[in-house]
Amino acid sequence: MKKRRGKIAEKIISLCSLMPSIFFFLSMTVRAEGEVQGDTDEPKKLLIRFGLSMLLVLIGALLAWCVSARQSVRKQQEEIHKSREELKLADNARARFLANISQELISPLNTIMGMDEMILREDTADVPKPYADAVTAYARDIRKASESLLTLVGNLLELSGIESEGMKLNEGEYDLYGLLRPLIGTMRMRCGEKGIEFKLDVDELIPKRLYGDVTKIRQILLHLLINSVKYTDMGSISLKLSMEERKDMQCELLFRISDTGMGLKQLNLERIRSILEDADAAMASHVYAAAAGLGISARYASLMEGKLICESEYGEGTEFSFILPQRIIDATPVGTFALEEDNGERSSFVPAFVAPDGEVLVADDDPANLNVVRGLLKATGVFLTTASTGEECLERIRDAHYHVVFLGHLTSGMDGWETLRRIREIDEKLPVYAMSTNSSVGEEYYRSRGFTGSLRNPVDGAALERAIMRHLPEKMMEIHKGEEKTDV
Repeated sequence: MKKRRGKIAEKIISLCSLMPSIFFFLSMTVRAEGEVQGDTDEPKKLLIRFGLSMLLVLIGALLAWCVSARQSVRKQQEEIHKSREELKLADNARARFLANISQELISPLNTIMGMDEMILREDTADVPKPYADAVTAYARDIRKASESLLTLVGNLLELSGIESEGMKLNEGEYDLYGLLRPLIGTMRMRCGEKGIEFKLDVDELIPKRLYGDVTKIRQILLHLLINSVKYTDMGSISLKLSMEERKDMQCELLFRISDTGMGLKQLNLERIRSILEDADAAMASHVYAAAAGLGISARYASLMEGKLICESEYGEGTEFSFILPQRIIDATPVGTFALEEDNGERSSFVPAFVAPDGEVLVADDDPANLNVVRGLLKATGVFLTTASTGEECLERIRDAHYHVVFLGHLTSGMDGWETLRRIREIDEKLPVYAMSTNSSVGEEYYRSRGFTGSLRNPVDGAALERAIMRHLPEKMMEIHKGEEKTDV
């Protein structure tokens, strides 16, 4: 189409360039003929008529070409728009499919991790030690595998969200153990398989609880650590976490991931740095298999007001680092940081509080999820009431007083949003938490829509206990040492 319009334009330009010569030749011919016939006015009239006629022809040709070109451009634009819409619909459909599959995976994974946590909490005082140790080792292996699978499912959900809606922060309260525990178990196992050492160094002054997008931080660390293991055949992998700066209730965390692998040659180092500088191009790059993962990690870091940096010396190893600003929730220093080894030793589980007079209501249409919550709260002694529909939840609230309500997945009858709206008509101040598998939105999203807060499925027992503690009277609770009531 463009070539055809170009040829037409060239012909019109050629015709226009010949017009002066043709006009001059005709004028001389007509003038000579007029001189012969003795009429000097008639040639002028003929020339004027001829010139006007040629001008009209030229204008008509130009108008016809403009109309044709405009119609052609409009048709091309419509075709491009239609193709983009079809591509967008296909991408959205694929993203929805991935998201739906991931959500369906999280539901049984929630049950697996919840039941496994209850196994680890069981009292083994009267059980033969070799048998108890074996069961404990199996349960911890299940937890590690489940946490790795949960991270992969979270990555899948995040990627589908990026493609359909763009990248968003999902911030919430977290602690260092919750951030690092899934990573450490996975990395110890991977390093053990290759015969290399895994080193962990955590600054003792880092605050105990922080506020940020723990999922994205964990995904960056997981990707960089797995890459380090992949390209290291001997020596060690190190993860170092330190606090670079603290001001009031804000701090800056520095993450360093280093290895003793072969390192990068200068050309490859420059390519890696260009990937980190231009994350969007990296995600579409086919030069490196790890380019897309590095690009996503760089975008995550940038979204959280940080920057991913790579330093390497060929033959010596590679180091990735990034600094992230985080808000402090609990300023208590984390102290000496140590995660338990799978050595078969176990201690009896101790809940954060005990409150037999506490009244808690949980609504969810999955009986397995209700059993998980019931098991996680068993040691706290709270009186737990359950409901499987929104209507049943409202009936319970009308008949009794509850200190806190948790709304899970409700599909039969009223959904969670309608149930919340009806609850607010009954009691505006009743604490209501959402239990959601949606990792694309954070705490502020639910709070802005009327919830008191949210908990992520699979439910973390410690987070569940902390949420309840915020809304129970202090005189009602027996708080165990090391725990305190928090209002977040």
